[in-house]
Amino acid sequence: MKNLAKLLVLTLLLSGCATKEYVHEYVQGQLKPVNTRVDALEGRAKGTEAALASSSTGLEATSKRLDDAIVTLKVHSDRLAKNEADIAQVSKTAQDALERATAAGKLAAGKMAYEVVLSEDKVKFGTNKTVLS
Repeated sequence: MKNLAKLLVLTLLLSGCATKEYVHEYVQGQLKPVNTRVDALEGRAKGTEAALASSSTGLEATSKRLDDAIVTLKVHSDRLAKNEADIAQVSKTAQDALERATAAGKLAAGKMAYEVVLSEDKVKFGTNKTVLS
């Protein structure tokens, strides 16, 4: 039994235990590349956030311009509709005027009186005659 106890103590001494400092240095060495990658990713994430904020501002400006364009298009659409209604009204009035003019022309057909204007220097009576020259 004494030999067994000595063997156990000797085994423990030879096997060696890792010290706290060794473990800390080992873990820090393993974490260094990970921390470097995390820092790089955080930098990229901040850059992406800044780009998103800038894009968001641009998107808001574009959205406002689109809203303004929609309002302008609505105004122009209303004007076009009014102009089309005005054109339809003018066209109807012109058609009515044409129909009245055509009807008046039909009524006047055959009822026209021709007048001849005679001037004194071209029409003369001969001496002791009743017939015009």
